[in-house]
Amino acid sequence: MENDKVIIGADSLGSNGHSKTIYVESKAFINGPMIIGYTTSFRMGQILEYHLVIPEQLSSQTDMAFMVMSFVPAVRHTLSTHGFTPASEKDADAGVQFLVGYKGQLYEISSDFQVSKTVDPFASVGSGYQFALGSLASTQELDIPVSDKVRIALEVAERYTTTVSGPFNYRTK
Repeated sequence: MENDKVIIGADSLGSNGHSKTIYVESKAFINGPMIIGYTTSFRMGQILEYHLVIPEQLSSQTDMAFMVMSFVPAVRHTLSTHGFTPASEKDADAGVQFLVGYKGQLYEISSDFQVSKTVDPFASVGSGYQFALGSLASTQELDIPVSDKVRIALEVAERYTTTVSGPFNYRTK
């Protein structure tokens, strides 16, 4: 986050662990008042980008209450309505994991649809998340633009993870 804006960076790789494909579509996009970055399922990302209608936040709701009480139910309904097939039949919500920037704050939506915000001003999801988090933590105090910190984090994840690859895409909102 920088100047009340959220920056999300995303790689372009789709992989099943054995083969890989570089995609043109970005795993980061803007939908209404939100910036979203996802991992795992390109189908899930397509549904969130092209079908999800972001509900209005009630004046009585805090931002977190809105995320939990309005946004997540809208996501679940939209995914279900548009035939999102989970990665595992045992876990109906498997494969759901993404970041959301909303009103200058960064939220993580976990596989059980938990909404979380960490004390850190950054988060990461996907197969390279540990490398990206380490990079973001190590550059946190450096006097460089946040966009450079995000780029470096993606480059570190790409270097040490076989399932992360550029080109990298960035969105800011």
